[in-house]
Amino acid sequence: MAIAPERSRKLRHQVCARAMSGCVLPGHPGRCALALGRPIAAPYIRRMRPVNVFGDSAKFRQNIEIGPHLLHADEPTELGGEDAGPEPHEFLLAALGACTSMTVKMYAERKNVPLRNIRVELRGDKTADGFIIHRELFLDGDLSEAERTRLLEIAEKCPVHKTLSGTIRISSKLG
Repeated sequence: MAIAPERSRKLRHQVCARAMSGCVLPGHPGRCALALGRPIAAPYIRRMRPVNVFGDSAKFRQNIEIGPHLLHADEPTELGGEDAGPEPHEFLLAALGACTSMTVKMYAERKNVPLRNIRVELRGDKTADGFIIHRELFLDGDLSEAERTRLLEIAEKCPVHKTLSGTIRISSKLG
């Protein structure tokens, strides 16, 4: 999906204003790496697509819209739902698993590590004082023990892992 040129300029301005001091784009004071064709330096802020969640006539089922994608969440039947989709914590596990797999695969390709495939299995345990995530990686390929160890280290650096283990702030308001 392409971003309209006027929207693209607005996004570039939002990025450059946060990442650099000023910008050389029309109406922007100073100089900015983005306008000069250079990579953006930290701190780079990437906004995610909006996520819209709304219920329907079912008891707990929720429709989730993310860009062109439509997903469904629900509670299992033993909790009063219809099991029409994963429960919310399962989406959390799926996000971590997908990000882990993508990150490890990307690293292996860039470093020419002979990884043929990766499968990430996750389980979550709700406890009285929090949530425990168990993640196990299954690596397929002619990998040395050092390469396997390095890929596990890379898994710990996936962006969703960093998000979940870092500071999370949630801002709520009525619309």
